[in-house]
Amino acid sequence: MILAWPIVRHRVRAGLSSTRRILLAGLVLLSLMAPDLDLVQCLWGGMKVTDSHNYFSHSVFVAPMFAIPFAFLCRWIAGGSWVFYAVFACLAYWSHIFLDAATWGRGVQMFWPLADGRFSTPYPLFYGVRHSVGAPWWAYLITVANDVGFGLLLWLIARRWWMKGGETVPSRQAPQIRTPS
Repeated sequence: MILAWPIVRHRVRAGLSSTRRILLAGLVLLSLMAPDLDLVQCLWGGMKVTDSHNYFSHSVFVAPMFAIPFAFLCRWIAGGSWVFYAVFACLAYWSHIFLDAATWGRGVQMFWPLADGRFSTPYPLFYGVRHSVGAPWWAYLITVANDVGFGLLLWLIARRWWMKGGETVPSRQAPQIRTPS
């Protein structure tokens, strides 16, 4: 979904302040990380990570509940269609779930509440911290390095894809007003 940032940038109203652009970028990042917000209850509630992580928040059915308020907040910040932002948020949320299902570990409850089973790919594509076995602190560093490396790779691919004939990524410019002569 990081590849979609140029699309999001293109859909916002021209002349958006830098503060609002930063807020919008933060919301886009939040939409990618939203399924992991279940970790907050672990930190505040003193629960073990295995008791609440990768459960209900990693369900494809939770994404629309996140997407609606996300969409209206994005529309308030940047203008544009709330439907566009809602679809974007659902796709970003789902991409996180599918990537977690392709991570070494115990899988995710992808279809909760309809099914309690955990789903994962037969062969893991990414390294992830195995919370269920009490991972050491350095395992989190490996996970962060893996995530940053994968994100950097996607960013480089997106940047290369958007480059045309040596030009940089297209920037959003305010439309020019023509006066009748």
